[in-house]
Amino acid sequence: MQQLPLQILSLPEPTFESFIATGNDEAISNVRIFAAGAPGQSVFYLWGAVGSGRTHLLRSAAREAGGIYVPPGDAIVTCDVPLYAVDDIESLDWARQAHLFNLINMAREGMTRVLVAGASAHTHLQLREDLRSRLGWGLTYHLRSLSDDQKKALLRLHADSLGIALSNEVIELVFARFPRDLWSLDRILEHLDRETLARKRALTLSLARGALENFELPRQVSMPNIRGRD
Repeated sequence: MQQLPLQILSLPEPTFESFIATGNDEAISNVRIFAAGAPGQSVFYLWGAVGSGRTHLLRSAAREAGGIYVPPGDAIVTCDVPLYAVDDIESLDWARQAHLFNLINMAREGMTRVLVAGASAHTHLQLREDLRSRLGWGLTYHLRSLSDDQKKALLRLHADSLGIALSNEVIELVFARFPRDLWSLDRILEHLDRETLARKRALTLSLARGALENFELPRQVSMPNIRGRD
């Protein structure tokens, strides 16, 4: 029986520097300026498909600003922070929508800043009308999804940070068998990392095939709140 190592390396926290910005250069530049506290900007709305990097940018902004990242479905707890990054706005129930509405009003009064992300343009979301209109008060950017080549480059970047030599053959195996959104790719990489550490072997195509043969992706769960730097 193989014994899993007690400590497993975790993927690096998202940063602006690790975001592949191809096609989204203007959006990431303005999110960085917003996180830094650009005067006159209180509300920022990002939208794009799954895998476009919305969560990556929200978490990066929260860390950079010393603010709070609010994962999908989590309660919005009001406290004295310079920035709130609220993910997947379409998942908010009526009570949370009301809380976000009040938070945006606070932002307009200069008490905080609010960065929000959703799957589509705010005009198409099924939200309270007053909240939908307030999302249009500030900057709005549509994030273009990464191409497969860009996702492969990001997967290799994450693998390098874990000390894993990821061959083209292993990458093609992963892309042929599993969903290609970034969350799923990171979970697969974590699994391969555990397997290589447990077996004390480098990641070969043969090892990857065996490790992934019966692997099932876990359910996606909320990421922890982020406030400031570690």
